[in-house]
Amino acid sequence: MPWALVLALDKAGSKIFSEMSLRLKEEAGRGNLSLNVIQIAVQGALNYQQQVEFKRLLGNLRDVRNLKERAFEPSRVTFEMETAIDGGQLARIVKSANFPAFKVE
Repeated sequence: MPWALVLALDKAGSKIFSEMSLRLKEEAGRGNLSLNVIQIAVQGALNYQQQVEFKRLLGNLRDVRNLKERAFEPSRVTFEMETAIDGGQLARIVKSANFPAFKVE
């Protein structure tokens, strides 16, 4: 490989590394890294409107990100989310949150 090409690739590689390193530091500072993936199963025969409402309320919690439905069963819906906190902390937040028309235990 020509020496000029090696030097050009070396300079470009270090620039890309510097930019990626800076972006990772920024995201870590915002708390966007080190996310936990947690699933919450909702028991009961919920109709579609109730599922949508529960998802909306769950998604409004401060620590919940990227909320998705993962499984639908006749008497259970499973949601999956990303969060920077652990499952125990999330459980306490969900339990203390106001979910009108739903019993959260």
